[in-house]
Amino acid sequence: EAPSDEANLIQDLIAKAMPAVVTIFGLTDGEFPNRGGTPRGPISAGTGFFFSAEGLLLTNDHVVRDRESLRVILSTGEFKRAEIIGRDPYMDTAILKVEGGPFHVLSLGDSTKLRAGDTVIAVGSPLRNFEGSVSKGIVSGLGRRFPNRVQTAAGEVRIDLVGMIQTDAALNSGNSGGPLLNVRGEVIGMNTGREQGSD
Repeated sequence: EAPSDEANLIQDLIAKAMPAVVTIFGLTDGEFPNRGGTPRGPISAGTGFFFSAEGLLLTNDHVVRDRESLRVILSTGEFKRAEIIGRDPYMDTAILKVEGGPFHVLSLGDSTKLRAGDTVIAVGSPLRNFEGSVSKGIVSGLGRRFPNRVQTAAGEVRIDLVGMIQTDAALNSGNSGGPLLNVRGEVIGMNTGREQGSD
């Protein structure tokens, strides 16, 4: 059976988007080996995406929080060092810098134009499989609240994220920080599947 026009559209969209999506690995203790080998210490995984050809990428803050060493895996399989250059724990966003480039980038769309029922595509690197995955869904709701934990000098506080997009697109551990795309391939949100700090 031949694929539908919608299937062709999404396949083309994903083919263009994937080169801009990366897997992020972080160590809570120690450093990655310079030349191969197994890193020491607990390791976390998440997703990010380039929005600048000069190597700037967006992800969730909880993906990189308290990490002493960060690496990203490009869609080509190449490993790169990454450093945090900006964080907003209250909005659960972080900007990383990766040396090199130019890199493939994703365009940022306008999430204020979303309506319930719009088709969206979630892209990420779940379950530490090193490869991008895709799930399709619809916008289930807009303006949702989501629990967020932020570490302050006075201790951990819980401040809800607001204005969240609810979707029925499947998300798994490791999808956090990946792009949520509209049917034009524009980023209209970042994926986060469960309470921050648990990925």
